Amino acid sequence: MEGHEHEVKSVSFSVSGQHLATCSRDKSVWVWEVVESGGECECVAVLSGHAQDVKMVRWHPTQEVLASCGYDDTIKIWKEDEYDWSDIHTMEGHDSTVWGICFNVDGSKLVSCSDDRTIIVWESVEDMAWRQACTLSGYHDRAIYTVDWSHVTGRIASGSGADDIAVFEAVPTGREEPPSFVCTVKHERAHQGDVNSVQWNPHQGNMLASAGDDGLVRIWEYCEGQWLYENRVFFLCVQAPCRVLLLRCKSLNNLPQHHAQGCHTDWSETGRMRCRARIYTHTHILAVVGDDVYTLNS
Repeated sequence: MEGHEHEVKSVSFSVSGQHLATCSRDKSVWVWEVVESGGECECVAVLSGHAQDVKMVRWHPTQEVLASCGYDDTIKIWKEDEYDWSDIHTMEGHDSTVWGICFNVDGSKLVSCSDDRTIIVWESVEDMAWRQACTLSGYHDRAIYTVDWSHVTGRIASGSGADDIAVFEAVPTGREEPPSFVCTVKHERAHQGDVNSVQWNPHQGNMLASAGDDGLVRIWEYCEGQWLYENRVFFLCVQAPCRVLLLRCKSLNNLPQHHAQGCHTDWSETGRMRCRARIYTHTHILAVVGDDVYTLNS
């Protein structure tokens, strides 16, 4: 599929699976129609309402309605009318690039994050018009690159350029009062670099995945306002396809000839790792998590 004139930044399928949206640094959003089960798509609309790069597209969870956000500090809502797709609403509230957006489970609310270090919760009023319901600020010290709204628990997770992850939960309010959220937990050093993406498990509401500039994907378990444990770490350093074998190891003495690479790598007397590292041997690439050694072979 070709058409964009610059980097393609995001893709998203509609709830029906009939439409695919893409966006690019060329300032455009393309809507494609899936015409065959084999994956053939046909462009049905090129949307050019953004003034700068478009960073993300997300479909409404129950309707063929599309949201996009970008470098022009805005969020746009798109919908198909009888003849064409059109920009039916523009949301302005951020003071800098809007990096991420996500709808809640029924699509009545949308959350956005920005380079201005704020998170805004928007709510739909009528006819797909939206208003700013509440702003969450002071929880991240650098640009917020990613946000996700759990469709299981209603929690919001965010990640930023300060290497941290925060989780917010809704506070009960009156029927006529705007929604309110409180930060229930924050992990200051979730990654050793920018947190680029967070996403809740769509079935296990307490499981969160995060990805960072440190080349890691981390899986977190959350319960009662705290991280119970980080139960898995994956090192993205092997070209696919690969197979993963789990070995048990209590000491580095049990490994083949090796050298370690990682920030502040430290081993206890039992061989338990206090900080994650990559271990390279002559024939394997190993990732060590606690007492477990993962070997990834191509």
